[in-house]
Amino acid sequence: MTDFGEVLQGFVIPQLHDYLDDGTGRYEKRRVLGDTGLTARVLNISYLWEVCKKLRQPRLTTGRLWAYLPILTTLRRTVERCWMLEVLPLLDKAEFGKGKSVKLNSTVKLCHLRFQANPATTTAEKTEEQKRFDLLFATYASAKLKDIRDKAMFHLDHAVNLAGSFPTGNVEHLTEQLIDWLLSVAPVFYKHHLDVARAVEIAQSAGKGIGRDYRRMLLDYQQKSLRRKRMIEKP
Repeated sequence: MTDFGEVLQGFVIPQLHDYLDDGTGRYEKRRVLGDTGLTARVLNISYLWEVCKKLRQPRLTTGRLWAYLPILTTLRRTVERCWMLEVLPLLDKAEFGKGKSVKLNSTVKLCHLRFQANPATTTAEKTEEQKRFDLLFATYASAKLKDIRDKAMFHLDHAVNLAGSFPTGNVEHLTEQLIDWLLSVAPVFYKHHLDVARAVEIAQSAGKGIGRDYRRMLLDYQQKSLRRKRMIEKP
């Protein structure tokens, strides 16, 4: 099969914007994308990564919020784990099983194989997609994410866990590379149905906003705690 579009279609929570400006001052309901497609999952990954970045900013742990470092650390690690749980299945192999029992995985690799085999895509489009695909999976390999997936995340290898920590390689640019790959594939399929680049911007903006909201909540809590403390200590 060469239908790479069916791998892209999907919907994932949180649905960041149900309505979009139609350009005339009115709003149109955004077309539902399905349930499990790559487009929606990459949008969610970009959203989560922006939250991660906001929660890792140095001023959060060296400024007024240092007293809440345990809360911030727990929150940051939770969001990072959610990010990892979205990334690892998405970068898995295209199929599993043997012979007649072979089944497909809804992954970047499956979409890549179908995109390259699709007779409707141009040579230039295939070359660009291949370049971004190779860069993404070079990062995946150097960060040892397959070992982490197989031995420390979805399966807990006893010997590995007894040996101690299982450090991840550099994944700082993985989300950016995943988005770049998506932007080489999705516009070919969606064309006028969905502005994928704009959807990514919306997801990233929402992630940044949530990160800022967490910080404001903690600052507000700190200020209220200080006021209560002064009230108690006041003679």
